[in-house]
Amino acid sequence: MMCSNDDVALSEKSDGFGLITALMFILLVAAVITPLAVVGRSQVLSSAYSARRTAFELLAPGLSTVVYESHSKSPIAAGWQRCKVKDREFYLHIQDQNGLIGLNSASNSLLRIGFRSLSYNEAEATRFAERVEAFREIGPVGKGGEIDATFKAKHAPFEHVSELYDVLTPPVPEIERIARVFTIFNKTDSVTVSNSSRIVREQLEAREEAQQFVVSGDLSSGYVEISFAVFKAGEPFGFLSTVILARSTEDNNSPIILQKETAFTNLNTLGIEPLASMQCPEILKRLTEGL
Repeated sequence: MMCSNDDVALSEKSDGFGLITALMFILLVAAVITPLAVVGRSQVLSSAYSARRTAFELLAPGLSTVVYESHSKSPIAAGWQRCKVKDREFYLHIQDQNGLIGLNSASNSLLRIGFRSLSYNEAEATRFAERVEAFREIGPVGKGGEIDATFKAKHAPFEHVSELYDVLTPPVPEIERIARVFTIFNKTDSVTVSNSSRIVREQLEAREEAQQFVVSGDLSSGYVEISFAVFKAGEPFGFLSTVILARSTEDNNSPIILQKETAFTNLNTLGIEPLASMQCPEILKRLTEGL
């Protein structure tokens, strides 16, 4: 049986429509499945992230308590310490609060040195020091309006270093950097320089008038911040636990946890050079080997 040209054309046209229909069906299925696959993958990653964070939040305070007790008996070196265990890197930082500047106790001069440590110029440091004094001044009437009509003073002591965000103007440093300069747990108008962070020590050593605020020796305040971070090898992001502990007033009791926070962080925020040479203290090695 012979097929006419019209029959051939009709058959080819039908095949073309069939192919287009099949392609449209495939595209439709892909349009439905792809978002579901993406959502599913995101949910898996989110669940894994949440599980890792929860485990870290439960683990870090206990580790910090052990480190505090060990540090009180045999002081651990200042600065960041690092241990690599299997596929993870653990970082430890210990900061005695006498080495930082007390937001509720420092004089205007010492406050200015603190803001200089955060890379503010002299005019900005002076302005923010005056704001801090107004912010913490007890009572309903203060100097806040006289300093800056846009600034609202709290007229009560600082309860957390993050309240400096109510004092500073944008752009502001990360809270981790602020906490390397200021604290609410130093009750004096002085700084124990041997316990200071590098950025505070540099300002104290560079300014002659700063010597009146320097305490020599290794005077411990009893208030210590333990920063504990963990990163998976090769990943730039990880988790940071910051715990502030105080010495117990009773003999043979564990230290008291005053504050504890967990955050998502990276090496740049912590101020750690990726290839910096750091020691692995024995206490951190022992604590992390079995994790």
